[in-house]
Amino acid sequence: MTSLGDVINHLSDNSAAKARDMVNTLGRVGGTARQFGLAAHQAAALSNAFIALGKEPEVAGTAINALLQKLQNASGQSKPFIQALDELGYSADGLEEAIADNAQGALFDFLSTLEKLDKQDRAGILADLFGLEFSDDISLSRLWPLLNTHDG
Repeated sequence: MTSLGDVINHLSDNSAAKARDMVNTLGRVGGTARQFGLAAHQAAALSNAFIALGKEPEVAGTAINALLQKLQNASGQSKPFIQALDELGYSADGLEEAIADNAQGALFDFLSTLEKLDKQDRAGILADLFGLEFSDDISLSRLWPLLNTHDG
């Protein structure tokens, strides 16, 4: 817990996110992040990224949970979800295997792939993947580089 507290303090000191908001969000996503395969410090970095970009802890938590749950259970998602993955060059089974092998790496690679799309294509794919209620939260392209800076 001391190590996680140090990470949260570091992130809070070096971003617009406040420690209390990160702790609030971590309380909402901790189980899902653990199930996905993220270490506590990686979940803290993900929480920080959403909050630093202006999302309230409740919204950040809900969006993170949707993101992680849908990706980890990719093969069980809707036909539009599977087709959107295919457009990105992923198979549902392949994405699930990548997450099982290296959750943080798979998440970063997935988000990096999204970042390479033009804004119009990205908007459509995100809507197919995560629905309109979460596509705007996950579309924050400034989110993705932040995820790779706190992986150690």
